[in-house]
Amino acid sequence: MSLQGETFRQIRGGEFVYAVQGNSLVPDRTNHQFGRKQIEEAYSRMPVDGPGALQDLRGPSYLFAVLMDERVRMGQW
Repeated sequence: MSLQGETFRQIRGGEFVYAVQGNSLVPDRTNHQFGRKQIEEAYSRMPVDGPGALQDLRGPSYLFAVLMDERVRMGQW
């Protein structure tokens, strides 16, 4: 099940939705696109305590918000 168009919340309260374009996840609040390899890299580190653990990746707060969301962690992504 895709959560495309659903609201996600960052740690500091920012809300965003994402769209899937090809092999990329595209949040509506940034110009960054997160490709499959970057998402897989972030996923391989889960669970982490916060976006600081993903600081070497582009858009760590977005990746953290999506990958640590309960809907994703329950296998609905």
